[in-house]
Amino acid sequence: MAKDPYSIEELLRLVKSSGENSNVDAKAPMGWDEGDESARLAKDIAAFANSRDGGAIVIGKSENNGQFEYVGVSAEQAATFDTTRVANWINSRFNPPINLTCHTVESDSKLYVVIVVSEFGDIPALCVRTVGPTSGKGKPLLSERTLYVRTANAESAPLGSADELRELIGIATRKRADEMLTMFHAMMQGKRLVAPPDNGELFAMHFETVKTSVETPIADRMASGAWSMSFHPSSFRADRFPETEQLENIINKHAVRLRDEFPANRRGTTPFNWGIGNSYYSESWGFSRAGLFHWCETFDENRYSFKSPWHRVGGEPDPEIPQGQWINYQPHLFKIIEFFTFMARMISIFDSAESLSYRLTAGPLSGRRLVSTNPEISLDAEFAEPAGENVFIWKRTTPIQEFQATWKDDCAAATKRFFELFPGHRITAETFRKWVDRFQTRDFGR
Repeated sequence: MAKDPYSIEELLRLVKSSGENSNVDAKAPMGWDEGDESARLAKDIAAFANSRDGGAIVIGKSENNGQFEYVGVSAEQAATFDTTRVANWINSRFNPPINLTCHTVESDSKLYVVIVVSEFGDIPALCVRTVGPTSGKGKPLLSERTLYVRTANAESAPLGSADELRELIGIATRKRADEMLTMFHAMMQGKRLVAPPDNGELFAMHFETVKTSVETPIADRMASGAWSMSFHPSSFRADRFPETEQLENIINKHAVRLRDEFPANRRGTTPFNWGIGNSYYSESWGFSRAGLFHWCETFDENRYSFKSPWHRVGGEPDPEIPQGQWINYQPHLFKIIEFFTFMARMISIFDSAESLSYRLTAGPLSGRRLVSTNPEISLDAEFAEPAGENVFIWKRTTPIQEFQATWKDDCAAATKRFFELFPGHRITAETFRKWVDRFQTRDFGR
């Protein structure tokens, strides 16, 4: 989140403002419940994001016959408005991400919550997920593929008139005009203009957009430990795959279903302005119109402790390892192989004369030890040492024709490097290469 410029004095001014207008709204006391109340509030937040200069929402002011009553919110209600929590919920339903901050301020011994919303960047915020009442009855509270705006009556509603559309286009056009004026000013002063970004820079900027949308739903859990894997072709074309249905067909055709489905397509995909995505509990992924694929998943070991499946003859079993302090050998081995298998299938959709850039990261790993829950694979937990590095990073750019011939060896090399971060175990590259072949024939045993 960008640094918020609102001081205590400014927040108090918003609380004490006499009424509602195009940039200030007031709401009765409520908490952030991630249910119906949050969905209704999300509509107002999106409408402010799509308004010139953004806006602010004051929670704790009830309207009665046109007059505002300053009733405040309870401490419990105020505590639910955590900026990260609210932003994660909002930005899993709107795209591009909306920049907002939540504040708690006291006035006349009463608490109020003030949500400050910034004006959109380049593209207005579009609702990408329909949210219905929890009762299942009635109209949706948020509707997919809808732009919410502030009306002339200071209400938040779907864009529905030519004037509202003209205003939104005007805001976006002004932003581009400002960029042009800056460029012309530089030209008049004889300054060297910045060269247009190359393919790598374009994909880097594009990746940040996709990454934010994909990781936001599980960002809080990823901090405890997660995988992140991505790939894209060498040339950037924003409209390489222009149709949503085309993107969905590509994923369905090339998904790996040898063990679990990779990438898992649960409950259908969500459309974004940049492509499609899918998020369910611990896994989230996106595939863009430019051909960029990004996948992430939290470590299961964050939720469970490890209990050794072995019992030493005449001795005690290996000690239990607390959650978050271990890595299970086979599931992580299989994830890497699934990703490389998926890439090997997906490169058929790109020009064979191009190169493929891919990146795998995992972490944090510090304090974790490598063990196995499979009794057929002997990794002695008693003598395992914690990971020697906190983050695993493996990135390569390879000609597609070369990758087609060597991807299994590349997969074995990446896998070997990952497990080398855990001292005390000697697993050869040949072993990992055999695992790649065995995986293709559904041989998941020892």
